[in-house]
Amino acid sequence: KAKGVIREEIPWATSRVFFYHRIRRRLEEFRVREDMCTVSNLGEESLTAVNATKLLKKWYVSEGGSQTEDAWENDDRAVFAWFQDSRFELAKKVSKLRSEAVGRAVRKLCVVSEEGMMNGLRGFMEGLSR
Repeated sequence: KAKGVIREEIPWATSRVFFYHRIRRRLEEFRVREDMCTVSNLGEESLTAVNATKLLKKWYVSEGGSQTEDAWENDDRAVFAWFQDSRFELAKKVSKLRSEAVGRAVRKLCVVSEEGMMNGLRGFMEGLSR
């Protein structure tokens, strides 16, 4: 406890329930976080796991998952329930992260070569018309 690693002692009688909810929450958190990092990985500004977790925490608090950030750290059942209830909204947010990453990548490529960008867009548009 002195180092801040152990938050509390878990009574043996309830330890299975506690760790069951902890593992379900962590697995879901890791799954969403991995999706976030994968879709944003299109260049130098990819999202790190730490930043993805901070963003998830921000979404949890802002969307009414809890009034305090303390629940993110201590209430695994509530966080897991929020992941389940917000699946659709989270998918939309991850999709928005992908769009933003693609936009950043395209802007970066446009700076390198405007002519190359125009050729690439022309080829893309020709592929759409087929």
